[in-house]
Parts: sequence; C-alpha cells; structure tokens
Amino acid sequence: MRTADTIHVEKPDLMWCAVIVLLAVVLFFAATPWGIGVRPDSASYLGFPFYFQGHSPGYIWAIDIVESLGMGPLTAATVVNLSFLCLNALMTFALARGLGASRLIAGFAALLIVTSPLVFELHVTVLSEGMFIFLMLLTLALLSIYAGTGAVRFLILAGLVSVLVFLTRFNGAPIWVVGVLTPLFLGPQDMKPRLLHAVAFLAAVIAPLMLWSYIESAAGGSGLGREFAFLGNATWAILIQGANSIWVSFFPNVVPDVLKIAVSLVLIGLLIWIVWHETMTRVVTRAPDANNRCAAFPMLATVYIFGHFALLLLSILIEPNLPLKPSYFAPVYVLLIIMGAHYCARFVMGDGLQRWTGLTLIGLGAMVLISNIARTGNLITEFREEGIFFAGPKWYQSPLAAEINKLDPETFVYSNAPDVVHLVTGYKTTWLPMKFNRRTGFEIPERPYAKTLGEMREGLANGTAVVAYFDDVTWRFYLPTQDELAQELNLTEVIRTTDGTLLNTLGN
Repeated sequence: MRTADTIHVEKPDLMWCAVIVLLAVVLFFAATPWGIGVRPDSASYLGFPFYFQGHSPGYIWAIDIVESLGMGPLTAATVVNLSFLCLNALMTFALARGLGASRLIAGFAALLIVTSPLVFELHVTVLSEGMFIFLMLLTLALLSIYAGTGAVRFLILAGLVSVLVFLTRFNGAPIWVVGVLTPLFLGPQDMKPRLLHAVAFLAAVIAPLMLWSYIESAAGGSGLGREFAFLGNATWAILIQGANSIWVSFFPNVVPDVLKIAVSLVLIGLLIWIVWHETMTRVVTRAPDANNRCAAFPMLATVYIFGHFALLLLSILIEPNLPLKPSYFAPVYVLLIIMGAHYCARFVMGDGLQRWTGLTLIGLGAMVLISNIARTGNLITEFREEGIFFAGPKWYQSPLAAEINKLDPETFVYSNAPDVVHLVTGYKTTWLPMKFNRRTGFEIPERPYAKTLGEMREGLANGTAVVAYFDDVTWRFYLPTQDELAQELNLTEVIRTTDGTLLNTLGN
C-alpha cells in the first residue's frame, strides 16, 4: 500500500487500519454515555417537525438510509457519525501511504485526526462535517488519481462525488474550482482534450444538480436551506472573531496571540510555497511521477484550502448574523495533517536542511498530538459528566420537561426550545413566533411576526396548548423574551421550576 499504483494491500496495513478503527470506536463510545450529541443545528438533520428552514440534504439522506433499516433517528445518526470518524481516519492513513509515507508516519497522521478535539467533537455530535470531510477527501483523491493517470473515469467520478460534497455542506463549492482547474492545468499535453475533460467534469456536476433541483422544486423541498443575498455588514470585529475561530481550532488557549499570528503567517507562507513548487513541478516542467498516482494531492488540497477560506470570507457577507465557527476549519486541519505526513516522509529521507525540516515536522506533530490528547481527554471527561449539549442530564432531567410530561399527551407546546421538548418529552411542539430570520436579520416573509403571534394566540385560546420557556436557552436572539411574550399574549405563570416557566393565557 506504498503508492496508489499498488493494488495489493499488505497485512501490516490492515493491522494498522484495525487499530485505528478500534481506537476511534473506543473514544466515540467513551464520549457518548448520554448518547450522541444534539446541538440546536442538529434538530433539522434529525427530522424534527417544527423546523421551517432546513440544511443541505446530503447528511439527512445518510441518516434516512440507515434509519430505514429499522433504527430511530438518534441511533441512525450515531451509526453514520461513528462510520465517518473511522472512514476519515482510514482515509488519512490511506492517502498518507499513497503519498509515500511509512506506516508509522501514516498511522501517526491518522492518530492526529482521531485525537483532534476539533474533529472528534464534530463526529460525536449530530452534525454534517464528518460526512463532508470524507467526501471532500474522496473527491480530491480521485482528482489526484486523474492527474496522475489521465483516466477520465476518475475525473467523472470526482465530479459526481463533488455533487454530494455540495449537497452535504454548501461551502463545499470550492471543490468545483479545483475540479475544473485540474484538467486545465494537469490534464493531457494538448489544450483541446484538456478543455473537453473540463467540460466533462462540469457535465458530471451540472446534470445531477439539475435533476436534484427539479425534484426539490416539484416536491416543495427546502433546497439548501439558505437564502443567498449579500446583506453585508461585515465589520472588523466580525473578521477578528473569524480569526479567533481559526486560532481556537488549532491552538490551545494558553498559546499567546503573538505566537498564533506568527504561526498562521508561516503556515500561509508554506501553503503559497506548496502551490508555487507543485506548479513548477507539475504544470511548468510536467515532471512525471510514475510511482505515485496521488502525487498531485498536496497541490490540489492547497488550492482547495485557499478557496475554502475565500468562501468563508464571502459567507460573512452572505450571512452577516452568523459568525464563523471553529468547526468550519476542520476540513483544513485534516488536509494539513495529510500534507504534513507527505512532506515529513519526503524530507526526512533527504540530507542536510531537508532532513532537519522533516525532523522539525515530526516534532511539531508530536506537540500537536500531546495537545490533542490533553484537550480531547478533557472533552471526553466533560461529555461523560454533562453530556453533549441537549443530550445530557441537564436536559434529560430538566424539572420543566418533567412538568410537561405531566400534561395531557395531546397538549401542544410552544417553546423557545422546541428541540428540547421534542427530544426529551416527545410532545407536539413548535417555535415561539420569530421576530426575524437569524441568518438575514430581516422578517421572514412567509411567517411575519404579527401573523405567527396571532396564530399562537388562537392556539392558546382553545385550551389545549401551553408555553414552555427554558431559562438557559439564551442564545436565540430572534425570539421574543418571556416578558415580551407575556405582555403580547396576556400570559400568566402556571408553574415555575428551577430551570424555566410553564405559561398559559389567563382564561386557561
């Protein structure tokens, strides 16, 4: 399994893969005694009925497929996420080996993925990033094999997989830029076949997207769950917040900001060097590499990284009310680890400065691993005690949820946390009226605040509905406060618990 040309998988490679999978499974279940994590963003993936705005459908499809085997949505999400944690670690190992790394270095790279607090937390929570990372790696690997062999079938397959990348997370669009540039710069010698290959890639992307768009339109689906409009109020503070998100992803809090900035600048410089060096090698001189069909992977991965950051910057203008989160940088971390394994294996076998560079990379990797183990160990301890967001004792043992469970089973619950109500009690529930769309900052045209407030007033008037307000759900700035709602609807307190209030109209 030394290169991509090797078809035979050697027994030691399989043993390494088994150890990697075993470690991933043990860590996953060690962190989830309360079940897989459920965050506010998880509810629409799980098919909670009260969500008006969905997410990209790819991850939802994966959960639905597993759920069709007879599992509940949470169990299905657990199977999906555990599978992608294992697959992403194995893909890292396979790509590192395919790029010429030894089993030890490839296994070390996989260990850096499994133990990363950033990557690990995404996989033990119902979020789509794990699936996204795997599909992104698969697309880049197929494009690399195309660049190394010229076989169009790999390019077409990469185009088809890239559609799933986009339908899993819309910020996967930069993969298409990489896909078009690959045949144009790394395709056959003559320009005409290069252009034809680029068109073939675009056709493999556009055809299934048009089919999906038609089906969504006919079925009245939510599409990507995004309203694309440049509503930009991007401020310097928002950009700094984005930079802090990057640093949180890669550095422990104890690292001084000056050092974070210096390392970030060095990393950007190294990525620019990779693009320049690989361009000179593979585009200008077109040096062959018969022993490695994946040799173009570092170049393609670096171009994708720059496209990824460019789209994140653009997203500040598209969705000004949603700050950049550390999770958005997980794909970059995975790509950096794979490229680091490649260059470490390449340089450590050299002489002089190259060897010292390789040893330095090993030292940096060891420091990152120590940091990962410490931080992920703390995460696992925290998750075992407190659960992961809504999937934990705080919510499962909520006094307010216990009061809801005492109500008539046909009672309808309006709440600032319908995800908690649905997850913990199973009662029919929906949102409090939304003042505005959290993504755009404007009122939702289909559900204006005054209209939904009137509908809620009517629902409460029939005597079969209540309002549950959870005190600790403070981040939903687009919902009315308890006092505002009580004033608007003439609500009175029915029960006050340590974590919230049950309200109803005066007549009920």
